[in-house]
Amino acid sequence: MQGSVLFLPLLLLSPLIPVPSDGQANMRQDTIPTSTGDLTITFIGHGTLMFHHEGKVIHVDPVGREGDYTVLPDADLILVTHEHGDHLDLDAIGEIRKPETSVVVSQSCEGRLEGAMVVGNGETITLAGYDIEAVPAYNIVHMR
Repeated sequence: MQGSVLFLPLLLLSPLIPVPSDGQANMRQDTIPTSTGDLTITFIGHGTLMFHHEGKVIHVDPVGREGDYTVLPDADLILVTHEHGDHLDLDAIGEIRKPETSVVVSQSCEGRLEGAMVVGNGETITLAGYDIEAVPAYNIVHMR
């Protein structure tokens, strides 16, 4: 299946270590020093991540079965990679979305989330001070 994945070039992770975060003891975090300050990446589960950088919070594929979004910080930016329920959860997004939150979705999510900006494969946009590039991704092994 072909889709779009929103890619942040900062996803070169060193090993993740378990730490409690916002009441969720199973979350793992890694902090990476950058030239503009530390980037903290929280692995919430499956394809669900949260980034903290320069006072901003970015959520990627927020899904309620992976984390309790009633206790996680509100988002400055939300990225949704594709339309499958394990990547697009309208209820989880509703918990962390503020009126000023920017939401970026792939073309496969077009029309599913009010006010979201659609970015197609190969396109790059800048939001909240971050360059966001949509790159194609594929599930090549069915039901893996």
